[in-house]
Amino acid sequence: LDTAEELYKWMQENPESQEQPQENTMKSDSFMESDEGEEGEEYKINDNMEADEDSDESEEETEVTEGAEGESDETKEESEASSDDEESDDEGGEEEEISTGGGNQGSNKKITATTDDAYSESTKEFLDEDAKETAYYRIPKLDIDKVIVSHKEINSELQSYWSERYSDPEFDDMKTTISDALAKLRQDSKKTISYMVKEFEMKKAADQYARAATSKTGRLDLNKVHTYKYNDDLFAKVTTMPGATSHGMVIFIDWSGSMWTNMFGTIKQLYNLMWFCQRVQIPFEVYAFSSYYQRPDNEKRIFQTPKIGDLIMKEFHLLNFFSSNMSTSEFNQMLNNMFTLGYDWRHGHRAAYYNTIQHPRCYDLGGTPLDSAIVAAMDILPKFKSNTGVQKVNTIFLTDGDSHPIENFYELSEIDDKFFHGYIRWHDDIVITDPVTNKKVKVEATKAYSSSTWNNYATERTACYLQLLKYRVPSMNIVGFFIAGSGKNGAVPKKTIIDKFATGAQPAPGHRGYSWSGQRERNANILTKVRKELKKNNVAVCKSAGYDEYYILPSLDIDLSDKGIEVTVGASKSQLKSAFKKNATSKTLNRPLLNKFIGMVA
Repeated sequence: LDTAEELYKWMQENPESQEQPQENTMKSDSFMESDEGEEGEEYKINDNMEADEDSDESEEETEVTEGAEGESDETKEESEASSDDEESDDEGGEEEEISTGGGNQGSNKKITATTDDAYSESTKEFLDEDAKETAYYRIPKLDIDKVIVSHKEINSELQSYWSERYSDPEFDDMKTTISDALAKLRQDSKKTISYMVKEFEMKKAADQYARAATSKTGRLDLNKVHTYKYNDDLFAKVTTMPGATSHGMVIFIDWSGSMWTNMFGTIKQLYNLMWFCQRVQIPFEVYAFSSYYQRPDNEKRIFQTPKIGDLIMKEFHLLNFFSSNMSTSEFNQMLNNMFTLGYDWRHGHRAAYYNTIQHPRCYDLGGTPLDSAIVAAMDILPKFKSNTGVQKVNTIFLTDGDSHPIENFYELSEIDDKFFHGYIRWHDDIVITDPVTNKKVKVEATKAYSSSTWNNYATERTACYLQLLKYRVPSMNIVGFFIAGSGKNGAVPKKTIIDKFATGAQPAPGHRGYSWSGQRERNANILTKVRKELKKNNVAVCKSAGYDEYYILPSLDIDLSDKGIEVTVGASKSQLKSAFKKNATSKTLNRPLLNKFIGMVA
C-alpha cells in the first residue's frame, strides 16, 4: 500500500510519465541538476562543502525541493489546518475541483495504468466471439423422507383402495386368477433361481481361487522328509483364500407411461432378481421414480430449502416398493400388490374395458424424472451402504426413454428479495457443482437441433448427474438397462439403434466434413451388427457415457416358465448335449437383469 501511494504521488508530480517513457536513472532527493554546469551534470550536496554564492543558491533550491516532496510534520499539520479552514469558509456548497497535476499545477489530466490498458487490449485478440455463455448451478440438499414413499405406506394405500372398491364377490375370481399367476411364476422360477445360484457360487469360487496365495508355514512336511536327497522343498504350505467382497443392490424403475407395454414383464424380471438376492443374502432396495404420485399434503412437491443457484427438484417421488429389511409378511403382501398392478397393465390403456382390478390414480404411469431420481440417489446410496455395511453398491437404472430435464433453479428477486424459479437455458454451457464432494461437471451446449442430436444431449445431461453420483460413492457399479422393444414382437426399432449407437460418430448435417452417403453406410453397418448381437444374446451393449455398463434390451415380457429339455425319442448323444445346452442358455438369456447382475457380483 505504501509503495502504491508513493507511485501515485510520483505520477502526479511527473505528468509526462503518462505520455512518454522515462529515463532509467531517476534522481533522488540527494541529487540535483546544476544550473551552471553542463546538461546532465550532477554533484553531491554535503555539510563539508564551502558556502559560495552558487552553493547557497543550490542549497536553498534543494531545501525548497525537499519541502515540496517531503513536508515535515509541522508543515503537514499547518497545511491540514489551513485546508480545514478553507472548507469551513466555503458556504457555497460547490464541489472543490481536485487537481491531479502535482508538479504541474492546474493540470487535471486523468492518471491511467498504461501497461495494464495495453495488456487488456491485447487480450481481446484471444477472445472467442462465438463462445457460449456458461451458467453455474449446484446440487441441492433434499429432504429424502418427503421424496420417498415407504413400502408400508404403499401397502396400506393399495390394500385400503382395493378392499373398498373391489370387496364384492364378483371380483373374487379375478383375485384368484392373479394369485394363481403369481404362484405359478414363483414355482417356475425356483429351478432357474437354483441354477443361477449354483452359477453364482461357481463364479465366485473361481475368482477366489484365482486370487489365492500360497505360502510356506515354516514346519516340515513329514510326507516329504524321505525325499530330502533330491528335494529342497520339505516345508508344509498353506493356501490363503481372500474374502469375497460383499455386495448390495439398489434398483430404480421407470414409472412412466411408455412403460405400460413392458411393465408386467419388468415386474416378473424384478421378482426373479429379488428371489435370487434373498437366496444368496444380498441386501437390496427397489424404487420406482414417478412424476404422477402425489400426497395430499404436498401439492407443490418441492423437497428442499430455497438457496440461490440450487437446482429445483420437483414433481417426482420415489416409491420404495421392496426392501431386504421387510418382514416376510410385508414382502409377500407387496409381491401380490405389485403383481396386481402389473396384471392391470397387461392390456395397456385398454385395461378399463376388461374385468380387471384397477389401481389408484396416484399410481398411474406418468413422465420420466430419471435425472431427479439420480440426484435423490446421491443421498440414498451413501446411506444404504452405511446401513448395510456392504463393500460395494450395484445401482441399476431401468428405463425405456430419455429423462425429462431438470428445468429450474432458484434465483432471488431484486425487487422484493423473494425466491423465484429461474429457467435453465440448456442451449448454453452449464457447470454443475456438488457441494458435498466439491466436484464439478460441465455439459456443453448442443450446436445442432436434429432429433438424434437432442436425444444425445439428453443422454449427456443424464451422464453429468451419473458422474456426480459416482463421486458420492466412488467404488459403485452403475448399470443402465434401456428397454427399447416395442410393437407386437417387442423388437428394437431402427431409430433407437441409430440414436444410441450412431449419434456423435460423425458431424451433424451442415457441418464441415459431413457426408450423407458415408453416414448412411455407417448406419447400415451398425444396424447389421447390433441386430446380430440382439438375436444372439437378447441384449446389445452400448458404450454410453455415465454408466459402467449400458444394455439395450428388447421387450422384457418374456415367458419365464421352465419348459424343460425337449428331445425326440431315440435322440443321439449330440442331440441330448445340444438340448441340455439350449435349455441352460435360455434360463440366463431370458432373465437379462438377473444374468447381468450375477456377472457383476460373482
